[in-house]
Amino acid sequence: MISGYGVSTPGYGGGTAGSAANRESYGYVSGGNGGTATSGGTAGRGTFYGYSGSNGSFGVGGSVTQKIYARGGGGGGGWYGGGSGVDDYYSSQNWILASSGGGGSGYVYTSSTASQYPSGCLLNSSYYLTNASTTGNSRSGNGYATITLIE
Repeated sequence: MISGYGVSTPGYGGGTAGSAANRESYGYVSGGNGGTATSGGTAGRGTFYGYSGSNGSFGVGGSVTQKIYARGGGGGGGWYGGGSGVDDYYSSQNWILASSGGGGSGYVYTSSTASQYPSGCLLNSSYYLTNASTTGNSRSGNGYATITLIE
């Protein structure tokens, strides 16, 4: 019989960098890290068996690679995706531990962010957005985008 089940709070996405998920409630399993403007977030890691999920990458959140009894959460997608969470098992206490994934980052193409665009960019300065921004930690659940054309 399982005597404990620890979970974590997921990271938020959006903004220029997503946030990391918290450690699970007993503190033994780390959550996934958030994606940034230039790289994906790293995956969470379990203390006991050393399991880890997968890192986020350009446009893709990390996925959990193993299943014990629970399943850690996947990383959020975005410009660069967040790293996944992980699950682990603490056998001497009979606890199941699972962490959440980190949030993905947002991006808008402006003169100040053009250097963060991956190599091989086919866009040039004529495509810069003006008065554009990203906002993180403003919504729970599914993400959304608002685009307003000002003529």
